[in-house]
Amino acid sequence: MSLAWRVLGESGLRLRPNLLCPALVEEVLSGVRSSQYFGKNRGSHDFYRNTLGFSLAFRSSHRPQVEAHLPFLRPLLDVMLQPECNCFFLTLLGARPDGQRYHTDNYFENYCSGPRPSDLVSVAYLEADEAMVGGELVVLKVSADETGPVRHGSEAAGQVLRVVRPSPGLVVDFDGRLLHAVRAFRGANRVSAVLEQCRLPRQIVRKTPRFSIFCQKSNEELILA
Repeated sequence: MSLAWRVLGESGLRLRPNLLCPALVEEVLSGVRSSQYFGKNRGSHDFYRNTLGFSLAFRSSHRPQVEAHLPFLRPLLDVMLQPECNCFFLTLLGARPDGQRYHTDNYFENYCSGPRPSDLVSVAYLEADEAMVGGELVVLKVSADETGPVRHGSEAAGQVLRVVRPSPGLVVDFDGRLLHAVRAFRGANRVSAVLEQCRLPRQIVRKTPRFSIFCQKSNEELILA
């Protein structure tokens, strides 16, 4: 039985509305935007180019250092981190209006010997205007191994597991093997925290960052532990 199955059940997805109260959402959002690491991604990777934010990778053993360095993230980590997992990759993301294509989140694949999607993905919404048109998270029932390329609007009948409209304070958890995408949108900013969570063998964990931050303002990775 997979970790996602044990945590989420057969559906592979759960919604936790209003998990973060408005005051906490504002506290986190303010901390993200005022962070020295926050900026526009000017790298060559098409998936992230021109998005706003920053990202960090860390082990469960180094959570205290993360919270000491970035205390505004503590409310997020309290509700998002699964205790069964030992490696995490958190992206604070101001999405581009053109959305994101279907993909799986697999940051830790670089440290494994083969394909390795995250066990769980959790998304916490920090900003999304009620008048926004589009911007929904679309999660499919299938993995990349189970289907060919999927484009927005070409999903097969019955292939969509859930369409989630962003709402500040909402947290969505789903099986990291599932393909997912973000629809293009019109309106104000769409800001979320996307957390990849893995339970990796000890020999793999040793290869992963203890605590590092990718600073989009300077386009460089900073090793902090």
